Amino acid sequence: MTKWLKHIAPSDCGYSENVELAKFLTGKYERVLDYGCGRGRLTQVFDKEDYIGYDPEPELIALAIHDNIGYQYTNIGPLSKDGKDLILAYTVFVHMHDKQVLEVIKQFNPKTICIVEILGRAWRRPKNFPPTFNRSLQDYTRLLGNYNLIKEHKMPHAHYTTKKKKPIYMSYLLWRRK
Repeated sequence: MTKWLKHIAPSDCGYSENVELAKFLTGKYERVLDYGCGRGRLTQVFDKEDYIGYDPEPELIALAIHDNIGYQYTNIGPLSKDGKDLILAYTVFVHMHDKQVLEVIKQFNPKTICIVEILGRAWRRPKNFPPTFNRSLQDYTRLLGNYNLIKEHKMPHAHYTTKKKKPIYMSYLLWRRK
């Protein structure tokens, strides 16, 4: 079992991640790259012919393939043509330092980026496993200088709200290239 599989965040967020993502990403995307798709739990939001899931962990890709028949997945670096329309980074960029995030964006040069994570530098734990590089909205605005934030949505996250005994929100951010 991969070391990452043991550390996948609990999905007991108190709402359907698939439903919420589908409502947030209204419209059709020609080519979607689910960057860090894990076991493919968000795959069903997208049409099979428009989707490719990428994760570097072979065990996670095997689970995604098993659970989502007919969808395309890879654990070998996706082609630069993938994700030209939309890159989904659902709780993924939070585990990458700024330089890595910029490399992904440079490689794929997507029209649109969807980032979903808990915002706030108070959550940063770069020396933990997995490392967390939580950013503020201002951090992302600075980091994604060639993109405008076009849509934002927050959902209360039940697991972390209970754990921290205060309201914690999952932020959905949609960025479009200038």
